[in-house]
Amino acid sequence: MSKTDFVDVISFLRGAYARNDLLKDVNEVNVWFEALCDLESEWIKKAAVQWVQVSKFPPAISEIRDLAKKIEQRAYENGETKIWQ
Repeated sequence: MSKTDFVDVISFLRGAYARNDLLKDVNEVNVWFEALCDLESEWIKKAAVQWVQVSKFPPAISEIRDLAKKIEQRAYENGETKIWQ
């Protein structure tokens, strides 16, 4: 994932959870980027949208990773993409 795509995801999550201090600290943002940068931005974006649709509370990094992997697996099973290793 590029930093530009990551900023889009962060902005989306901040907008969805505006009353929370989610990702307001530069160090926290850097940790999130390092933890997610190995995944495709498409899956991370879809995971963020799905999370916001079903949860009142902001996600942890691991929750976004898990959801992104599930989205990717479904796409692979449907023949929409090759699986990321």
